[in-house]
Amino acid sequence: MNLGNLGFLVEVEPPELDAALDRIDTGDFTIEEHSAVVLTDGGDESIGFNDIALASVPGERAVAASLTVSGRASGRYRCDTLVIATPIGSTAYSFAAGGPLVSPMLDALIISPVAPISGISRPAVVSAAEPIELTLAEDSGQPALQVDGAITRRMQPGETVEVRMKLQAGLVVRLDPSATSAAAVQAQPARPAVPA
Repeated sequence: MNLGNLGFLVEVEPPELDAALDRIDTGDFTIEEHSAVVLTDGGDESIGFNDIALASVPGERAVAASLTVSGRASGRYRCDTLVIATPIGSTAYSFAAGGPLVSPMLDALIISPVAPISGISRPAVVSAAEPIELTLAEDSGQPALQVDGAITRRMQPGETVEVRMKLQAGLVVRLDPSATSAAAVQAQPARPAVPA
C-alpha cells in the first residue's frame, strides 16, 4: 500500500484498502516471484529487492571503484554514487541515474553510475548468473554502503564487496488485471525469426 510519496509502483492507495483486502480474501489476485540483490560484505549478507548503492558523502571524494564480473576485470568507475539494481529496482534510483527500465521477467543486474566523472559512464546490464565484485581504489572517498536506501556502514579505500542476484527471493501480490495480462504476454515463447 502506498503511504508515502514514492509509491509509483504500488497498486493500492489508502482509500482502496478495504476493496483490496476483499479481493485477496476471494482469491482475486495473482502472485509474482521477484528476485533480490545479495550483498556479501565480509562475513555479513544483506538482501535488497531494489538496489545496493555506494554513495559518496558530501564534502568527501568521489566513489572510485573497479568492477569485476565473474572474475573478469570489467572497468573502473569514478562517480558520485554507484547503483546495482534488480529489474524491479531499475524503476527507482537506477532509472533516476539514467539507467534503463528492465522487465521483471529478465534475470539481470543493472549497474548505473550517478554523475560519472571518468571511467565507465554508461549503465551496464549483466546476467544474474554473473557475480560482481566492487573494490574501492586507494584514492576513493569513503562511501556510504546502502541496501534499499538503508545505510549499513561506510566503506574504506581498498575494501571489496560482492554482489549477486538471488532468484525467486520474494513474492508480490498483484491486484491489477493489466499486470496479469502483461505478464502472460511476456511469458509466451518468442516466435522464431523468418528468414528473408
